[in-house]
Amino acid sequence: QDIDEDQYELVSLLVGRSLEESDLKLSILAVGDDDQNIYRFRGANVGFIKRFHDDYKASVSYLVENYRSSANIINASNLLIAENQDRMKTDRPIIVNKAREMLPKGGNWQVSDHLAKGRVQVLQVRNKVEQAAAVLAELKRLKGISDQFSLANTAILAREWRELDLLRTYFEEEDIPVNLNWGKSS
Repeated sequence: QDIDEDQYELVSLLVGRSLEESDLKLSILAVGDDDQNIYRFRGANVGFIKRFHDDYKASVSYLVENYRSSANIINASNLLIAENQDRMKTDRPIIVNKAREMLPKGGNWQVSDHLAKGRVQVLQVRNKVEQAAAVLAELKRLKGISDQFSLANTAILAREWRELDLLRTYFEEEDIPVNLNWGKSS
């Protein structure tokens, strides 16, 4: 999913895609998530996943079980990603993995957070200053609810790094460590 045109061509050359004799070609396995492809990291786009399928006559396995997020987060995510026009899994929503199906839809926060109750929140703000302040305030609120909450295990995603500059400044003023991970997703 994080591949650009030059990298795609390099892989094609290495595996011998254009070779006539199949015994000379290497086997290749690719993993890509069209839902994560929205970030367009380094010129990546869903077209390379589709092209791989066509170029290599690849079989497709859909991995749609989520092992990390609560049902509320997954449901909200499904509503958002359903709008992606290039999405390949349109008939396969993301689901909670089988082992966690019986957990509360809001996870542990459904019980401990009396305000949001584990629901996904939309915080209305007027500008970037209010946005940064609201994010910081919400993280402090969550930290105050549970000793289990760790800022070190918290991620803030943005489409572009400059959108995080003000928030990083707020964090530094509060002596909250910031770790930037460019283009990494898991």
